Amino acid sequence: MSSPEIGIPNYLGIALAVGFLVVLLAAIALGARQIRHVRSSQLKWILLTGIQLLLLGALLTVVELMVPSEHVMRVRLREAGVIMALIPVAIGALGLLLVMAGILSTARGGSEPERPPSDPESNMELVRSIMNSSLHGMMTLRAIRDAAKNIVDFEIDLVNPAAQEIIGQPASVMSGARALDKLPCLAESGLLGHGIAVVETKLPFRKEIPLTSANQERWYQFVVVRHLDGLVATFADITDRKQAEEKLRLAARHDALTGLPNRAMFLERLGQAIHRSQHIPEYHFAVLFLDFDRFKLVNDSLGHDIGDQLLISIADRLSANIRAVDLQTRQSASHLPARLGGDEFVILLDGIRETNNVVIVGERLQEALAPPHHIAGHQITATASIGIVTSEGKYTRAEDVVRDADIAMYHAKGAGKARQVVFDADMHAAVMEQATLEQELRDAVERRVFIVEYQPIVSLKSGRIAGFEALIRWPHGQRGILLPISFLSFAEELGLIVEMGESVLRTACGALRKWMDQTGNSDLFVSVNLSRRELMDPHLTSRLERIISETGVKPGSVHLEIAESICMNCPNEADPVLRSLKDLGFVLVMDDFGTGHSSLGSLDKFPFDIVKIDQCIGSRDRQWRQFVAITKSMVELVHTLDMPVVAEGIETQDQVNMLQKVDCDFGQGWLFSKAVSEQQAGQLL
Repeated sequence: MSSPEIGIPNYLGIALAVGFLVVLLAAIALGARQIRHVRSSQLKWILLTGIQLLLLGALLTVVELMVPSEHVMRVRLREAGVIMALIPVAIGALGLLLVMAGILSTARGGSEPERPPSDPESNMELVRSIMNSSLHGMMTLRAIRDAAKNIVDFEIDLVNPAAQEIIGQPASVMSGARALDKLPCLAESGLLGHGIAVVETKLPFRKEIPLTSANQERWYQFVVVRHLDGLVATFADITDRKQAEEKLRLAARHDALTGLPNRAMFLERLGQAIHRSQHIPEYHFAVLFLDFDRFKLVNDSLGHDIGDQLLISIADRLSANIRAVDLQTRQSASHLPARLGGDEFVILLDGIRETNNVVIVGERLQEALAPPHHIAGHQITATASIGIVTSEGKYTRAEDVVRDADIAMYHAKGAGKARQVVFDADMHAAVMEQATLEQELRDAVERRVFIVEYQPIVSLKSGRIAGFEALIRWPHGQRGILLPISFLSFAEELGLIVEMGESVLRTACGALRKWMDQTGNSDLFVSVNLSRRELMDPHLTSRLERIISETGVKPGSVHLEIAESICMNCPNEADPVLRSLKDLGFVLVMDDFGTGHSSLGSLDKFPFDIVKIDQCIGSRDRQWRQFVAITKSMVELVHTLDMPVVAEGIETQDQVNMLQKVDCDFGQGWLFSKAVSEQQAGQLL
């Protein structure tokens, strides 16, 4: 008789088997994830065994679910009884137990790697090896605590060779000693306190600190970290780097040649002085702007090397005298001399009590700078023109102070050099007027608003007009007709004179062509002035040839007037230009003869055709007899070289009579006619 079937209802059994399978699979996944973090070989064996049992249990459970009930395997399992039917459950439960045991062991620290037994001697050898191979100084220190467990000092433990060299003491002397006994600089620099903080907070410390040893300051970079109940300190000598950084910093704020503060540093200090003056009513400052007279002449004649040595000598005198300034200041050491560039120096008098005394400082500086400088066998005198600005001007910007001091300095130069001038508001107004004039002048050149008037040049023998001098006029909208003396030098400085001169020459040649056609007189000429900039213009000859060709006049009808001073100041540059102009057929006139060298050598050196006498020699402060004698000698000097003479500035008939007696050839002046328009000149002809 067959035994009854042991089991549970079919559907409930399937559900329990599926649930058991899910539990097994979850345990397998958890064990596989955990095994990656386990370093202990024993725990790894437990987890791997458990995972394998879980896999076997899961496989048997799948077979139980998937194999049909009438299959021979299922039949034999049923015949084997209850024990054999529960084998998958037992295997899965055992694997689950092993996996959970491995996971719990890992959570209690089982993932820590197995370490070999510690060898203190090996560890110390490793530390010594690291320290001895370091190029930086290193030492280990143990904390020394008092009864209250407070750190009061450190005991020096290990010291590497680099540290011994830096400190200057051998390890045998330092090891075991108190740090404060062997390294008192720790307390002086505050390093001891920082070291205590590192031990207590466990935070590392890093700082660059200057230390003084044997009256010599050295810079060190310290890095301190906690080590057990003490420290590991690493330090390196960075003095060379600090010195290089200091040199760069000084170079950025000091003049490389003289060593004085430069513009940037001066403006910074001046800005601070302005700020103080705005908040402290009794605080005052002043700025002196110095420019040395005729310094360019030193460079041009003796060379730039001598010029540089002169600047160094000037800077030394300024520094020495500023230190000696006695204005009853609160801080005399705060006075600051600086070099702006070239031969321009400035001095900040900081914290002065009385601004009226600044002029006295300027006078003392003049006295100090007056003696000659002895440089390379030369005695060089370098006087200064000084512009002065005080804080009474209520400035807000350092640049404005320097600007106004510069303006005052130029007024000192204009007043005769080697003197000081205090800035006032009128000077700034004049500069603003000049700036306005510059813009108006540029605009006038661009719009070509200038006109040309003509003053007759009369033959003193026949009384007839021989030609005209062309004179430029500026019809200014607000100031009326401006004469050349008001703007020509300014135009030359701005580089506008070449364009203006070309316009005057073209207009004058056109007028000459009309007069010749009107009168039939081909001997008429027109005289035009050439400035220094025009004479040195490389395109001068081509421009003149083009104008002559366009207007149809001959070069011999155009007289080019060049001041004697231009030729004598740059003879090597002027002579070839003059000769090329003469080769083209132009008539060359030496203008203003009598104001410069006025010698036979100057007349003989250059290829002039006519000489024009400046009648300033006939000014009213001269005796008539002197005037006659000087004029006669000059006319005779010129006639010696077979050149005609033109006397300008004639205002009286007595002058005409005298000039005729000394055989002067031509005359020009208000006695004959003032400068007139082109049409009026035609009527005079």
